[in-house]
Amino acid sequence: MTYKARAERNRTLTLNDSEHKKYKEYLITLDKITESGIKPNSIVNSNLFEVLDYIEDCSVDLAIIDPPYNLTKNFNGKKFSEMSSNEYEAYLRSWLPTVCKKLKNNGSLYICGDWKCTSSLQRVLEEELTILNRITWQRE
Repeated sequence: MTYKARAERNRTLTLNDSEHKKYKEYLITLDKITESGIKPNSIVNSNLFEVLDYIEDCSVDLAIIDPPYNLTKNFNGKKFSEMSSNEYEAYLRSWLPTVCKKLKNNGSLYICGDWKCTSSLQRVLEEELTILNRITWQRE
């Protein structure tokens, strides 16, 4: 595999070929989900709204979610229009409580956001979860 040069302080973890092969065996996409649902110890990589109903409550160790930032932008073919903070928070509330119900009691949620929408994310997350950490980084 070839990788682009990274910034000097970038500490991104990278899988080697054998790790990539190993973890790919656990990868589940929407087309691989059967009526019996998602097997334990799977890594689900899909549109959240397409797979959420297949995920059992209290079954997820770690959820990593990258929702549309509150920007007018085309996110890989999915157009999103900037909203007021109140409208964006209502959008988050329309799905985030369901995601939180999927987490185990000791599960973790990592959610991505930009500088502009993180205040909305925090307000809505605090309604459902206890926030232990916020990770902020500066891009070079």
